[in-house]
Amino acid sequence: SFNAFDGDIRELFEPCGNILNIKMIMRPDGKPKGFAFVKFSTKSSFNKALEFNNSEHMGRQIRVE
Repeated sequence: SFNAFDGDIRELFEPCGNILNIKMIMRPDGKPKGFAFVKFSTKSSFNKALEFNNSEHMGRQIRVE
């Protein structure tokens, strides 16, 4: 979502496992562009996150790759 911030992304993906970092991509005005990069500590956490592909978060369909 264009209204999602770090905490929203963390809350969504924390059940998958330990998150090392989240990099939100922002517009020049400081608002989110609508996508982020999430780095997990394990491959299994990443694989669990892939299960969220095409699900809905904050009113928008998300893509997890």
